[in-house]
Amino acid sequence: MEHMSVEEYNVLYKEIEANQKENKYSNEKVIIDGLEFDSQLEANRWYELKLLQRAKQIKDLRRQIRFELQPSYKKNGKTYSIN
Repeated sequence: MEHMSVEEYNVLYKEIEANQKENKYSNEKVIIDGLEFDSQLEANRWYELKLLQRAKQIKDLRRQIRFELQPSYKKNGKTYSIN
C-alpha cells in the first residue's frame, strides 16, 4: 500500500475538487423512462405534459426541438448566418 504525505493529499484533493463542476442551481440530473432531465422539476413538468397529451389536451409533444431564430441573409453581396 502506497502512502502519501498530507501535502500530496491536499494537492490531489484540490485537483479533484477543481474538476467537479457544480451545477449553477445545484440541481441533480434525473433519468425517467430513459430520458435525462437537468432537474426533478423539469422531469415533473415533462410528466405533466405527457398526461395532457394522453388526455388529448395537447398533441405532438416533443423535447428540445431545434428551430431557427433568424435565417441567414445577404447584405451587400455577403451572406450572414447565426450559428
